[in-house]
Amino acid sequence: MALFLTLVATLTALHAHGVFPRLPRPGFRVALRLFLAGAFSIAAALALAGRGHLLGLRPLLLALAAVAGVAAWAGLIRLVSFESRRGETVWRTICLGFAVLVFLTSGSTMGTAFFLMLGTLMWHWQRELKTRSRFTLGMLALVIGIMLVIHTGRTWLPGALPRAQETLEGFARAMLIAASSYALLGSFVLLRAWAQDPSLGIRRVAHRLMLSHILVGLIPVLLVGALWTATTILGVLNERAIVGARAIAAQGHWYQAQLADAIAQPASAEHRLSAFGASIDSLGETELWYGRAGRFTRIAGRAPISSNRLEAWTAHLDSLPSSGVVKMVDSLYVGAAATAQDGTAAVMLVPHARATAGMPSEVSRVELQLLGIGFTRRVGPTTFQSTDDDSSTGSGSAAEQDSLPAAHAVNAAPELAGSAQAADSAQLARSRRIFRQPGIPDRAITTDDRLDSKRGMRISVGRESITLREEPDSFLLQGHALSAGIKWTAHGWSRAQFMLTASESPLRVLLGLFHDIRTNPLGIIPVILVGIFVILALLVLAWNLMMVNGMGRSITNAVTALDGAAGRLRAGDLSHRIVIAGEDDLWHVAEALNTATDGLQRARDAEKIQLRMENELDVARRIQARLLPAGAPLVGGLEVAGYYDPAREVGGDYYDHIALDEHRVLLVIADVSGKSVPAALIMAGFRAALVSQDLSRGDPPALAERLNGFLNDSLDPGKFVTAFIAIVDGESGRVSYVNAGHNPPLLLRADGSHEQLEDGGNILGIIAASRYARGEATLMPGDVLLLYTDGVPEGMSPASELWGDDRLLAALQAHGGETCDALVHSIANLVRDFEADRGPADDVTLIAVRRTPK
Repeated sequence: MALFLTLVATLTALHAHGVFPRLPRPGFRVALRLFLAGAFSIAAALALAGRGHLLGLRPLLLALAAVAGVAAWAGLIRLVSFESRRGETVWRTICLGFAVLVFLTSGSTMGTAFFLMLGTLMWHWQRELKTRSRFTLGMLALVIGIMLVIHTGRTWLPGALPRAQETLEGFARAMLIAASSYALLGSFVLLRAWAQDPSLGIRRVAHRLMLSHILVGLIPVLLVGALWTATTILGVLNERAIVGARAIAAQGHWYQAQLADAIAQPASAEHRLSAFGASIDSLGETELWYGRAGRFTRIAGRAPISSNRLEAWTAHLDSLPSSGVVKMVDSLYVGAAATAQDGTAAVMLVPHARATAGMPSEVSRVELQLLGIGFTRRVGPTTFQSTDDDSSTGSGSAAEQDSLPAAHAVNAAPELAGSAQAADSAQLARSRRIFRQPGIPDRAITTDDRLDSKRGMRISVGRESITLREEPDSFLLQGHALSAGIKWTAHGWSRAQFMLTASESPLRVLLGLFHDIRTNPLGIIPVILVGIFVILALLVLAWNLMMVNGMGRSITNAVTALDGAAGRLRAGDLSHRIVIAGEDDLWHVAEALNTATDGLQRARDAEKIQLRMENELDVARRIQARLLPAGAPLVGGLEVAGYYDPAREVGGDYYDHIALDEHRVLLVIADVSGKSVPAALIMAGFRAALVSQDLSRGDPPALAERLNGFLNDSLDPGKFVTAFIAIVDGESGRVSYVNAGHNPPLLLRADGSHEQLEDGGNILGIIAASRYARGEATLMPGDVLLLYTDGVPEGMSPASELWGDDRLLAALQAHGGETCDALVHSIANLVRDFEADRGPADDVTLIAVRRTPK
């Protein structure tokens, strides 16, 4: 065990070096290793201290165990102090104080361990672990905890210990119990945290699925197998115990019948009894007594048995069993008693090992144990437990054996009443005297006086497994049955139930199913059934694994395909398509990804087209901007300003103010049907036709006729241009104009009156032979002439309301006193504000002309 614990401790330390360096805090790793090393060192030191051939080194080993306990406690305190809060620190301090108090006052190992464990139920450090480390450490802690618990239960140091050594051993055991409890509870905390992570710390979905199915499929099979194994072992052992109880009862009845038959003929009773005893036991271990007139004579046997007890039994056969298990002193017998009508009696006591020797091996391995606990006898101020209900030592004369009060007086003598140690020494001496009869030397008989007072003294013969005890060591994997009998107490005989314990190696029990086939051919049936169950379980497990393998492969292929497609998409490759190889949800996702990729491809193509169009529109916008006048002309007596705001990148409106000489300026404003690029192209053609004319003639109607003819020949049917062309003389104020279907400009007089300039003709480009009339007007000093396109009055609000001519006139009147540049900007801003969130409905173009005073 020590070598095994040392090996596991070494492997644990090596594994810890591979797992825990990923943690961010080195102090945590040191604390964990110190805790593990200390716990294993305690277990190893206690295991070595319990070895008989190392008894001389026991003090040193116990000291080492205590030092290891301090180291384990230091590591444990550092672990539970990891990010602990103030309240937890106070609670831990209180529990530690109680643990020290309990250990110093009572020396109770379990009480000390309980408070140590209660103060260390904190696992804040597990938040620092990754999921896979939680699982690894959780399984390791589970194995460590179970192993330490098993070792803790088995640690028992034979013989009495001095007070100092006992204190060291108790402290070490308390630390070991606390460490094993913390490891077991910590494994539950770690495994629960691991299970709460959906990924289980496994990156590949197929592996995660495989693990889950293995756990779901294998664990039930293992549990069923373990349940079957345990029930088989317990069933077989219980059946053996029951068979043993029945065999002992039958043996006792047979003994009783033979005794009754022997004493039925008084003349030859002793001879018949002697012959019967010799046939039962040639070694002389069987006790056989014959009684007449209340006096019993020993016919066979050597055990010191009081005849008064035999007389008391035979005298009360009406209320006591006549056969069964009989307990006297520290001996167990299978006995029987019989009486005849003439008052003769016979008693037979066969040691239970001898009584079962002739039975089948399954019965002979049954062990008798007394069910219950002996009484407590007070001797002076000390209470101790006696396993012997009779104070007789089993030696001396018959008178001494028959005198129970005298024996009690011996036990109560002053030299034995001083302490429990004296009482234990008396019992040890009595036990040695009992075992001298079969030839067992005194030195082979040892005791453990440190056992619980409720349990009584254990008397061991040498270092073998022969023990006499009143209650079983363990109920685990043992068969049990009850056998009726009697026992002698301080108050006489009383009925008693004795426990029969059947113990056997679990492996031998299971292999017995196959060995019994030799004697019982029908025993092959359960073996076949077990084989069928194992085969079915393996087939189900194999089918489960194959199914999981197929599912995992399908999922892995789908995930791999999705991951590859995602990588191609990240690289910008929209031509990649996933080859669909299934019909489950993941492949549906892959198909949806293909559809999305098609959409992205179309969107990219559309984006390229849009980008190209935007580039082209940007070029057109820059070209159109160069076609518009760069600034206002300098004409004597006039202030001129223009404004253009297209609704889109390019528009179909056009304006220009061309200085003809130092006093005259040609004003042109036009609106092409349609919008965007087509309208801009028509506008560019219109301007080219305009600037190609001889503008110095100063005849707007003739200019309009020539432009109409050009546009009629150039435009598609349905396309047209509205325009207003005027020549303004700044010196005289004369305005000569033609309105070709355009919105009539507003002439605001200095006195606040206004008029519209409407004379002209048809829109340009519709009718080739259109004629245009000249319009005339005069600008007085301070008068303002405003030219505009239809985008100004037709601006629309979010409520679908037009801005209208009235608002235009009001705006002109409100801002007419401003400069022409400020005037056109003010009106344009009013229109755009009116449209608000609805956005521009059309191009906004304005020209303002004011005649300045001389």
